[in-house]
Amino acid sequence: MELGSRLTEHLLRFAGRRPVRPALLHLRRTLPELHELLRSVLGRHVSIRVTVAPDTAPVRVDASEFELALINLALNARDAMPDGGEVRLSARNASAEESDGLPPGPAVLVSVGDDGPGISAEVVERAFEPFFTTKAAGLGSGLGLSQVHGFATQSGGLARIASTPGLGTSVSIVLPAATEDRAAGTVPALAAGAGAPREGGDAPGDVAGLHILVVEDNEDLGSVTAELLREHGARVERAPQADEALEWIEAGHRCDVVLSDVVMPGRFDGVELARRLKRRAPPVPVVLTTGFSRSATRVPGEFTVLRKPCPLDLLLRTLAAAARPDAAPDGSHDP
Repeated sequence: MELGSRLTEHLLRFAGRRPVRPALLHLRRTLPELHELLRSVLGRHVSIRVTVAPDTAPVRVDASEFELALINLALNARDAMPDGGEVRLSARNASAEESDGLPPGPAVLVSVGDDGPGISAEVVERAFEPFFTTKAAGLGSGLGLSQVHGFATQSGGLARIASTPGLGTSVSIVLPAATEDRAAGTVPALAAGAGAPREGGDAPGDVAGLHILVVEDNEDLGSVTAELLREHGARVERAPQADEALEWIEAGHRCDVVLSDVVMPGRFDGVELARRLKRRAPPVPVVLTTGFSRSATRVPGEFTVLRKPCPLDLLLRTLAAAARPDAAPDGSHDP
C-alpha cells in the first residue's frame, strides 16, 4: 500500500485514537480459514502451520485489522527467511503470566513465529516504533509492526516480541477473551477474506462471479487484494502497470470492472487508463484507489476514487456497484 492516508491511519491507530468496528471472532474457525490467504502472501518457499487449541476462547476485535496484523506479521516472517522456512501461526488461552498488563480476566494469545536469523535486543526494543525498519531503503515503510501494536492496543490487548539471534522470532498478540455472556446478541464474524467463495449474485457488495482486473505495481498489495477478492468469489486477473492492463484488454480479454492504483510506473497512470477505458465501446468501468490526496483531486466526479487504506466492505460494495450499476442502490458506489 502507498503512503498518504495509510500513514495517518497507522499513526492514529498506534496512538489509540482510531475508531474500531469490533466483532466476535472464533479463532478455531477464523485462523484455519485464513491459511490459504497467508500462504499466498508467503510465496512458494515459505510454508505455514496453523494450530489453534480446542478450548481457545473467542475474541472481540476489528476483523479487518486483525487480518491485516496477521498479514503484516506473515510478510515480516517471509522477509526474514529469504531462503525459505516455516511460519507458525497459533492461538490458545493465555496464562496469567502471559496476560500480565491486561485487566483481570481470561485472555487469548495469538502468535506468529519464524525460522529466521532472529533480531537483536536493540532492534526488539524499537521494533514497534512507527517508521523504524531494518530493511533497505524502498523495501519497508516501518509501519507493519506499528500496525500490529496499534491493533493490539485498540483491542484492549498488547503485543510482544521474543527473539533469539540464530533461532528465529516470535510476535505475540495478547487479547482479552470475549466470554459468551459478553458476546450475547452479536453475530460471529470472520476475518475479511476468510470463508468459502459464494455463488454469484446481485446483492450490493457481492462480487461473486465478477471478473476483476487488478492493476497494482506493489506486488504484495496486489497479491493480497487479488486473494481477498477471490475469497469472495470473484475471478481476478493481475497487471503491474496501467499500460499492460490496457494491452490486455485491447488483446480481446474482457472483465466486468477494473480496480486500479492511480500512481504507478509506466507510460501512463491509473487516471489515464480509466479515461481510455471509458472511451471504449462498450466502456469498461474503473474504480481507482490512491493513498495520495493530491491524486484524488485530479478526478473530482469523473471516476470513483477510494482512499487507501480502504475497508474491505466498502471496496466490495464499490466494485459491485461499478460492475452492476442497475443492481446497486442510489449512492452505494460513492466512496
